[in-house]
Amino acid sequence: MSALTFPPPASRADDAFVFRQADRRSNELVRRGRILPDDREDFRQELILDILEQGHHFDPHRGTWSGFVCRLMR
Repeated sequence: MSALTFPPPASRADDAFVFRQADRRSNELVRRGRILPDDREDFRQELILDILEQGHHFDPHRGTWSGFVCRLMR
């Protein structure tokens, strides 16, 4: 298993943004009937884990952290 590497030192605002986006995306998928309400929290955690696993791909010269997060959560 590879080590998780987070992008530039994350601030509390960065963390809050990731959590907020994961909440929004999981709620949206429940509303659209793509996931069951009982699966919402599991899906939310998977989204956050994806950010942690893919964070090393973030390049601040190519875009913003918020843009990177939103793109991964599509």
